[in-house]
Amino acid sequence: MKKKIMATTLAAIVMASTIQESQLAEAATYKLKNGVLMNSATGKAAAGYVLYKGRLYKNGKLNKGYVVYSGKLYRHSVLNTGYKIMGTGNKMRLYDNATLKKGNKTARDKTLLFKNGILAKGYVQTSTKERLYKDGFLAKGTTMYPQKDVATAKKLYLYQDGYLYKGLKRYRYLNQYTYLFNNGYLDTKDYRLHDDVLFHEGRKVLKKMLYQGNYYERGILATGYYKELFYIKGILANGMYNGDEYKDGKLQFTVDSIEAIDRTILRVKGKGLTGLRKDDVKVDGTASIGLSYPEDRVMEVDLEMPLPLNTPTTVRIGDQMFTVSYIADIQRFGLWEDTFAENEPVTLQFNVENTMQTVDMLKLQGYEVTFEADEAIFEEGTTSTTGKLRGGTGTSSVKITLKNADKTYEKTIPVTFTKLQATEEQEPYTLSVKRKEGYSALQSNTLVIGEQGYISSAAFGGGPGRIDGFGLALTSSNPAVAAIEQKPVKEGRLPTDQIIAKKAGKTTITIATKGYKQEFELTVVNDERKLTTVDAPSKYEAVVGNANKEKIPVTLLDQYGDFMELETPIRVVYPAIVGMPDEGKLYNSYAPLEFNVKQSGQAGDILYKDDEGKILAKTTVTTEGLATKEHLVLDRKSEETRHHVQMSALTRFAFEDARGKYAGGATVADLKGYRIQYNPGMVMINGVSTGEYVFTGNEATPDVSIGGRHEGHTTLNFYNPQGEKVLTTTWYFYDDQPSIIQLTTHDIATVRAPTTLGFRDVLYTREEAGKDDIVEKITLSRDNDYPVRSASERRSWVGQYDEVDSPYVNYGDLYVDYDNDGQFSPSDERIADLTTEDEKNYATTGRIVTEKGQIKIKYGKIVSKVIDVD
Repeated sequence: MKKKIMATTLAAIVMASTIQESQLAEAATYKLKNGVLMNSATGKAAAGYVLYKGRLYKNGKLNKGYVVYSGKLYRHSVLNTGYKIMGTGNKMRLYDNATLKKGNKTARDKTLLFKNGILAKGYVQTSTKERLYKDGFLAKGTTMYPQKDVATAKKLYLYQDGYLYKGLKRYRYLNQYTYLFNNGYLDTKDYRLHDDVLFHEGRKVLKKMLYQGNYYERGILATGYYKELFYIKGILANGMYNGDEYKDGKLQFTVDSIEAIDRTILRVKGKGLTGLRKDDVKVDGTASIGLSYPEDRVMEVDLEMPLPLNTPTTVRIGDQMFTVSYIADIQRFGLWEDTFAENEPVTLQFNVENTMQTVDMLKLQGYEVTFEADEAIFEEGTTSTTGKLRGGTGTSSVKITLKNADKTYEKTIPVTFTKLQATEEQEPYTLSVKRKEGYSALQSNTLVIGEQGYISSAAFGGGPGRIDGFGLALTSSNPAVAAIEQKPVKEGRLPTDQIIAKKAGKTTITIATKGYKQEFELTVVNDERKLTTVDAPSKYEAVVGNANKEKIPVTLLDQYGDFMELETPIRVVYPAIVGMPDEGKLYNSYAPLEFNVKQSGQAGDILYKDDEGKILAKTTVTTEGLATKEHLVLDRKSEETRHHVQMSALTRFAFEDARGKYAGGATVADLKGYRIQYNPGMVMINGVSTGEYVFTGNEATPDVSIGGRHEGHTTLNFYNPQGEKVLTTTWYFYDDQPSIIQLTTHDIATVRAPTTLGFRDVLYTREEAGKDDIVEKITLSRDNDYPVRSASERRSWVGQYDEVDSPYVNYGDLYVDYDNDGQFSPSDERIADLTTEDEKNYATTGRIVTEKGQIKIKYGKIVSKVIDVD
């Protein structure tokens, strides 16, 4: 018995080291002598393995046991016959006669699976589905197969130690998916309750639903609302729960009163209100965005959209209906815009609680409207009941009277006609040129061969105002000189239309946006840019005691008159009087030289030198004391009167003498008694719109925050304590691109997309909206006709979301199609976010839907659009 065990062990050892062909090359001359294979040349026993006359010899003797020689299995020196497994563990091989078994073959009572003689790799399921192997062995433990695309796979199987599982078995995969298997197959029953979990065709039910009268959420009995009825652990609620009373699933509450605190908040008083959800409170069909309870028996409702002015609005709380009206505080009215171009014939409109109101609209609300001016600026003369202006010049004081049956409101607001600086006169376009690091904005019309740039913004008169590069389409009249290429720039959010300078010459670049365009001539040149000019003032007067730093603008220009950015800076040598280090460095033109002086009556030169010490320019600085305070001006830091409507301007004041010499910054004490008269419909000062701001002398700082309420021009008048007008400034508040500020539907409670998400479900211009069976009206923040679209590509539900080529939009996003090309491009703008009724079950990440179900698309804070995602 011991001998047999040793022989088996020896065979395993021989197999473990497979014989190489180079070791077994048969010698030219061998002969047998007394049963030993001899090498004729040496007269000794043949060394190693030698195949001689169909038999395998080792060191001259017939080989014993198993060995693989030249790819074939030998047993006791002759080719093997029948099946034989060689090796152990994952190194086992299956031979059929003398060669590896081809195809699939089980062995050892079906516990092993070989493919082409080698243990089968990975998971392999038998054709009958009866068994599952992993790496050639029966799969151990509980295993589900397949293990990819499990969210969408139609056929799944469950195995226990390699065989189909017997009976019903709930199985959770990757702690994400829960399945029910019946005898190893995914259960096919429509609905089945097993282990207190509800399954549908073998998959755990994720949606909210009723089954046999009980409420399930994510497959288990749940507490919550389903179709307006409340359930407690799956059972229709009756009795008290968390302090609220329910009867047959309905909250028992009473409403004693309801009022509008302002246009976006309702105050409701009653009993049992704490059990209400935000979706239980709807205004004209739109659910509230939040509920709060500031005191006992009081609920405050935050509204999705502001209440209309002076108009009864339907409010539904649960199944009870109420009517509420927000009566506008008309005494806080102002003009929508008060400053116009000289001789511009326009009609005055009102701003009532940040809502535009016309004369006719106020008349419908019962108000008699009259205007009285100190000059004949109206079509009717000095007085008017229409507000129609014939135009004029200068400023005219207009007394406005609003009168109804109960009250009379009067307000005097100046109306100004002046020469307005059009945005296109300031910067018709800005060309940004690519440098070694980033892009530099130039007001240029020159590129060097090989340079690449884009139009970062362009201004158009009338409708669109200033549009950034994402909303612009470029064309070139001579692409051989400068081509327009679509480049998906990866280093940042840059417009895709890039100008590429090809060869020397001239071309006309056309910049276009919806219905508007402008052109400029672009010159492409050969010679690389080099510094040719340091443009600095030859003389500069600095004032001792200046509250702000002195600023000397210095411009570095190349041979084409464009701003330069230098790798080797200009050396700036300062005189001692400016209180700066002896020498500074200047790389570009974007930041002025800043300093303060302390002593008057001095002079010194600021020198601008190249790296070799050559003087390129010189500024002679003289110092003088403060002038006498004679009249108020805007401080030098506050001279810019063009601001974005979303950015308040921190405005400071200073004094000058009669010659315009700086007399110092205004202090709180200096400004006491001064007042600013402004149009409350256009401007807020320090966050308040009363029409007049008076400096009391108790302010913490001498500056004020001036913010625009909407886009347009306005004029501010400043008066000294004696009532004399001492300063008039015209301000322009602008918005970048028009946005949707209102979207009205025929029935906002039941808005549904005509198709599933991922198809174009909204496509209309403002004019076409009235013909749409869903959308009735679009209001834009500026007079424009941009279409509203949604992404048109179909989504693919494969367990993960996909994105379109642009990383800034996802399938199904809604957006304003600024370039009107019928598809999403980086110039376009999304309308709003995606939200869901149940963020846990139907998740969204930003604007991407990651689960099937029903979602809502919110148009700003105006209306929600319900879309079914299949």
